[in-house]
Amino acid sequence: MVTQELALKVLVRQRHMTYESFCREWDRTASALDDRLKGRFPGHAQYYRWLRGDLVNGRPYPDACRMLEALFPGWSVERLFSPYVASGRTGESQLISPELPEPSGYADVANDQSSRLEQIEILRQEMNQAIGAGAVAEATLEDWERGAIRYARATRDRPPTVLVGSISNDLAELRLLISGHRSASALRRLIRVMAQLSGLMCLEFCKLDDRSAFQRWARTARLAANEAGDPETISWILAQEAYGIYYAGDLPEAIDVARSAYEAVRTPCVGRALAAALEARAHAAMGRDRETREALDRAEVVLGRLDEDSLTPSAFGYNESSFRFHEGNAYTHLRNVTSALKAQDRAMELCSRDDYTDWAMVRLDRADCIAYSGDITSGLEYATGVMSDLSADERNGIIIARGRKILRALPAKEQKLPVAVGFHELLMLPSGESQNGE
Repeated sequence: MVTQELALKVLVRQRHMTYESFCREWDRTASALDDRLKGRFPGHAQYYRWLRGDLVNGRPYPDACRMLEALFPGWSVERLFSPYVASGRTGESQLISPELPEPSGYADVANDQSSRLEQIEILRQEMNQAIGAGAVAEATLEDWERGAIRYARATRDRPPTVLVGSISNDLAELRLLISGHRSASALRRLIRVMAQLSGLMCLEFCKLDDRSAFQRWARTARLAANEAGDPETISWILAQEAYGIYYAGDLPEAIDVARSAYEAVRTPCVGRALAAALEARAHAAMGRDRETREALDRAEVVLGRLDEDSLTPSAFGYNESSFRFHEGNAYTHLRNVTSALKAQDRAMELCSRDDYTDWAMVRLDRADCIAYSGDITSGLEYATGVMSDLSADERNGIIIARGRKILRALPAKEQKLPVAVGFHELLMLPSGESQNGE
């Protein structure tokens, strides 16, 4: 006995539609039919129930019926959810599922054998189609991976307020791609990209000093990294999480997470270098000289073993410029002015102005060192110059928080100095305003 497939399933297959391409076609059709239906495509599970004909009320809801008839002109909802019958149109043929016929007797052996072979060939073809359904071309996979790299580079010179929207849009599309995908090997690559993009969202919300959003994205990034099963990605994600915890002020927890990131992989990688450097900064903020130096030594050793691709100026990279900033920051916390100034000099030499976060943070460390040396007025003037050179979007978040930390560290008497009052007013400007009101 042979059975016929549901017409909707046949038509979807004839058009080589995956779930994500179905959703894109739905939105394009909705733009012309009824704009309020955009984004109201079926969920992944509902979509596959439709293809099986598994309908609770015998047919989809009215709006979905309108959309399906618009997506498949000439096909009513009743016909879409009935067995497929060829209409005689070009390109429309009856497809029969590969159920093997029963042998009929010795007189018809030759015919039966031929029929059986045909059915076996249909079975093979449909197996190939099942294996390849939802498959993503190698070029598409590489494009997603390159896209993550481009975003990682953009974190150096674009404000987080710009990037979070772009990255989140790509994550929404990537989610659809993953939900309709079947190939295990390619799926791991896509989930790795999802982990990387989620880690970049974590980084950007850390820069914005949005701690609740950072924590949520850290959890998502961790889940994706663990699912991808790539130790270097796991290490990098944990290092990003450690930085967010550090800027939130939980130094012991930051050290613990940084150590987990360092130990997640045994080979030299960016995550290990970032984790050791962050651990050094957290120890220094707690006044631990020996632990700080040990962690800095580990970071420098890993840095010296990174390959060329890992040394690029990117959120996915780590180079001497980054290390010298971290080293200088650690020594600034320890109030080891001589070592801090030496590291800052090298960081300033290496760090481009386009990399505005590190550029500003190194100079705010310099302002702290000047104040530590006894010249509070000059230190505050230096810090004011740094902040004034940044746009409102650039100085938003952890950079402003760093400036406020400089102010809070001053004795109460010095906080009333005119230069301190001016610096405070600059830090209090709403986002989008500059000091001269432009």
